[in-house]
Amino acid sequence: MVLWVESFQRFCQSHAFWFLLLVYVLFTIFGSLLFMAIEQPQGNQFQAQVLEVRRRFLRENRCVQEGGLDIFLKKVYANGYRNVAILHAGENKWSWDFTSSVFFVVNILATSGYSDSNPLTDGAKLFCVFYSLLGIPLTLFVLSCLSDLLLPVVTRGPVRHLQTHWGLPRRQAALLHVSLLGLVMVMVLLLLPAVILCYLVPGWIFLDALFFCVMTLSTVGEGNYLLGREHSEEAQEGLEFFTTCESRRSGVGGQFDFSPGFFWCPFQTFGNRNESGIDPNTVGPPDKLYTFLPPLVPLL
Repeated sequence: MVLWVESFQRFCQSHAFWFLLLVYVLFTIFGSLLFMAIEQPQGNQFQAQVLEVRRRFLRENRCVQEGGLDIFLKKVYANGYRNVAILHAGENKWSWDFTSSVFFVVNILATSGYSDSNPLTDGAKLFCVFYSLLGIPLTLFVLSCLSDLLLPVVTRGPVRHLQTHWGLPRRQAALLHVSLLGLVMVMVLLLLPAVILCYLVPGWIFLDALFFCVMTLSTVGEGNYLLGREHSEEAQEGLEFFTTCESRRSGVGGQFDFSPGFFWCPFQTFGNRNESGIDPNTVGPPDKLYTFLPPLVPLL
């Protein structure tokens, strides 16, 4: 029995990060299911009230065509969420299904805080307070562990490869690595998602899509500027999932930006030096033999 417990402890220690990641995923799913269970009935009730008001209006005003009323309401709805004061009675399409709940939970954990996604009931608001107090530190801890695992792969490995296989000096290898990695991050985290959104969201130009990506990646959460409000339910859920993935990628990218050693360059060295400067046997950035460059990719 003792041997079994010791072997189990060794197994848990060797796979601690994956256990932590599994717990974090389950924590996110748990929060999403709980928000869905609490908020969906209230959301359905509000939706039924709005539909009843719409039906009563059509009965009392038979000269109004149903199709024309829907087109008018959609335009008012879309412009209302762009902070254009047309009517004060714009209703939200938030349905609190599982996708919407995951979207809300990820926005909380990523500290984005899109203002239109807010709990409707007192119980959900109280739970949200305690859930965020626990979830935000847990998110930062998980992202920190993930960045620690990936840093040797995306920093020291490529620089060592440039030194050993390309014959570049350590300084040039570091500068080339910083430039290429910064370019890749900008393309993957900003430009490519912005191009995709230009095709997915009607009426959006590249600047609109780029603005949304920057606001999401920087966890600013530009209030009412949400995706999918003029789409079908399936398309809206897909765009919410897209935003969820962007928020998670921004977390990993942000941890890289502010992790020591992600952007490093041997402009100044500390430690043992020979007469010619750096020890010629040193390959790659030693632990205490480099200084840090500031993040070259802003807002990531």
